[in-house]
Amino acid sequence: MAKQKIKKIVFVCTGNTCRSPMAEAAFSAEIKRKSLPAVATSAGLNVSPTERDMNEKAAKTLENTGLMLPYFSSTSLTKETLLSADIVLCMTRAQSELLKPARKRFLEEAGKPSAKNNVFCFADLTGEDIPDPYGKDEKTYAETLEKIIAAFPAIEEKWFTKKPRAVKTGGKTSGKKPTKKAGTGAKKKSAKKTSKGGANGKARAKNGTKKKENGGAEKNITGTYRKHAPNA
Repeated sequence: MAKQKIKKIVFVCTGNTCRSPMAEAAFSAEIKRKSLPAVATSAGLNVSPTERDMNEKAAKTLENTGLMLPYFSSTSLTKETLLSADIVLCMTRAQSELLKPARKRFLEEAGKPSAKNNVFCFADLTGEDIPDPYGKDEKTYAETLEKIIAAFPAIEEKWFTKKPRAVKTGGKTSGKKPTKKAGTGAKKKSAKKTSKGGANGKARAKNGTKKKENGGAEKNITGTYRKHAPNA
């Protein structure tokens, strides 16, 4: 049995000091708990060169819930990370809409303009953004983490749940073989006369040509269009 591909999911916020590191820590624990084929990281769109540590309240919130993210240092989202990640999950719709044009430009430069979209936001999954708790109290940070964790079932359903493939057979969903109708198709060839038991009988030869079933399904490889976020 082939092994599942390990998917790289990158959580993105503004400074990579509050929301995205909390998401990274929480989803890393989820990956370990459920043995998901994934690895989680995080990055920021506007990382401060003087604030590389995780926000104290964010770190305290993780500690209070039994989570941890050792050796953390805020990281800027790079072109390489944006293009190589399987899933780039932004905290807000505005952040994802900011990234999509940049990603499109990078792909065109790399000669891969039709690559599948990998930029999404929490609102795509739950209908709501994850607001920035920066400057708020510890209760707000705890509520922010709860909102992030509440989205995990939707994340797992979308990207880590195997969906059964629909078998297409020329537009027919039934598994039964098509019955041949009399009087249709090529004329039947007459069979050789038989003299068994003194009776002359005629056996109709079966038409050796079978209806080919090519599925009629188009392979959506190069014709896949990117999905846009709601209200984009």
